[in-house]
Amino acid sequence: MFSVVLIDDIPTIVEALEYGIPWKNYGFRVTGRFYDGEEALQHILEHGADVVLTDIRMPRMDGLQLIRHMKEAGIKPKVIALSAYSEFSYAQELMRYGGYGYLLKPLDEMELEKMLQDASIELKREEQERKRKLLLESVRDSISMSHKPWLIQLLDPSTGPAEAADILRNFGLKSQKPVLRPVMIGFRPGRQAGEHGKLQADWLELLHTYFEGTFDFALFVIREGHVLLAVDDGLNPPAAFPECVERFARDCLGCTISMTVGASATRLEPLQASIQSTLRADRIHFYEEQVKVIQAVNVPLSAPPPEWSGIQGKQKISEKLYRRIRLDDIEEFRTWIEELRRSPSMDPEQVADAFHELFVYVKAYFWEEHGAALHSLNGLHPEAFRECRSLTELICLGVSVSEQLIAEAKCIHVDKSIVDKAKAYAKQHLNRPISLEEVSEYVNLSKNYFCNLFKEETSLTFWDYLTNLRVDRAKDLLSSEMKNYEIALTVGYENASYLSKVFKKTVGMTPSEYRRILYEKSVTSD
Repeated sequence: MFSVVLIDDIPTIVEALEYGIPWKNYGFRVTGRFYDGEEALQHILEHGADVVLTDIRMPRMDGLQLIRHMKEAGIKPKVIALSAYSEFSYAQELMRYGGYGYLLKPLDEMELEKMLQDASIELKREEQERKRKLLLESVRDSISMSHKPWLIQLLDPSTGPAEAADILRNFGLKSQKPVLRPVMIGFRPGRQAGEHGKLQADWLELLHTYFEGTFDFALFVIREGHVLLAVDDGLNPPAAFPECVERFARDCLGCTISMTVGASATRLEPLQASIQSTLRADRIHFYEEQVKVIQAVNVPLSAPPPEWSGIQGKQKISEKLYRRIRLDDIEEFRTWIEELRRSPSMDPEQVADAFHELFVYVKAYFWEEHGAALHSLNGLHPEAFRECRSLTELICLGVSVSEQLIAEAKCIHVDKSIVDKAKAYAKQHLNRPISLEEVSEYVNLSKNYFCNLFKEETSLTFWDYLTNLRVDRAKDLLSSEMKNYEIALTVGYENASYLSKVFKKTVGMTPSEYRRILYEKSVTSD
């Protein structure tokens, strides 16, 4: 089961969370409960945590400081922040440090449980992904050593020719005096190739076996489905290599390829420069997926759009996107995203993560302005965007999510009739206990937003309105021969003692005293 740590400076809230939420139903168990951030941080540093529920405002170390310390320590649990204050700056700060969710007190249990369900699904997916990567790494290590660190070392300006030659030999190159040409290959599996179209773990072994004796090369795994080869042009004509790789991908893997070919080099410094330019130019395939082979030397690389840089830029873009969604204007969203295609310099993973962050901010903006959650975004994780193999796929996903948001936003319509509807519901069910969750669900609003709307329209909280309604009804019944306990049950209280307590607080006297005054008035009038 996944571990949960609960943190709040109010002990009753911690206890209510621990015993009021069916943690086991979602695959969690509470492993720590703390009343300040410092003690909680020490526990998390020593024992870890999969999910952290923390209050924002606490003495000694507040929730945002706790999140920063965890991030600095390299610990990345799913952090759900709790706050009694509807301040958007908190949501912004939380998202900036990788927070998972933000909920207002008093907590809506259904909303919290839905968030826990989503977190559980994501944690299971991440656990499966870690196991899959370990399996893939074991295959990679059987062919060579660890790839990326050695490639970074090869590209380091301080690396000498002899050390570079050793690295290339360790990664498969046999020739002593090669003419090396960097070639970046991306394998694009068909959707029939398995879940999410991922390649089988043994494809690297197949690649080595297929080309052994035909081409001499060193192979570096860059990321899943992407390899960098330093190919010796002297063994076979370089023009034959792309055709052979394409045939290998089709016959052995059942997939297509993209390829970026760099300039050949006989010395280390030109080779390093050629590899760097090849890696940068390979990004073009993400933006222009119809192009199969790119010559890196012919690719001019432009700077990314300035509005994409930094947190503030992303917030501005997401606010624009939110406004477009509210105006049902998807076309402008398409046009705006297409600007990326004219500036193909951002790393594809950066673009995918930027898309995900945009929708996270959209959710926060919508909650801030309307007090209602956009459920279309529940379960939308970064992996959904990272699995897109091209900008076209990414745009299609973004447009699809935006259309869902528009449809959902249209359904969230608030007006004064909702308050009247809530009042009528309270009167209709006055003879039994009524919860805020029950009423807010009846009027189809979040609990927090309903409370704010009701007070704005009536100058009373819903609880104050309900109490006045019960007390006024009790006043009417006290003129009858009904016993006090019967009146209590009639107006929705469990016993006469509780009715007496509420009645005295509201009216200034007990029900018995009020009944006596009514009796005296009736005698006097007679």
